[in-house]
Amino acid sequence: MLNPIEFPWWRSLLARRDQINELLSWAATIDQADAVIVAGDMNATPLWPLYRRLNQKWDDLVLTLEDGSQNKPDPTWGLRPGWPRMLRIDHVFGTGIQPLATTVERLTGSDHSALLVELKLHPKP
Repeated sequence: MLNPIEFPWWRSLLARRDQINELLSWAATIDQADAVIVAGDMNATPLWPLYRRLNQKWDDLVLTLEDGSQNKPDPTWGLRPGWPRMLRIDHVFGTGIQPLATTVERLTGSDHSALLVELKLHPKP
């Protein structure tokens, strides 16, 4: 998703709204009985409306592990490469899938860390 603080900010807001609407329109066309994964740099923490709209449609697969325990996700983004990570703005959403484990790994030269999620597909009925 587009950076929300890109100048001018109102254009970013409109573009982000269009991006999320397009993604949700696509989701309405697919068979929800199938497993679905939506992952990437959403440029939104769980406090942002964009995140909440995605989380209404799909589960945040980083939060709940297979054993039902709550996972405290690590932040994935920092201001500069090599700086401490401050916010979790990279996400993995889905349905029909069970997360087994999650990790966040530093990437040399990037202001984002890699978000790794080990997944297990639910068998179809």
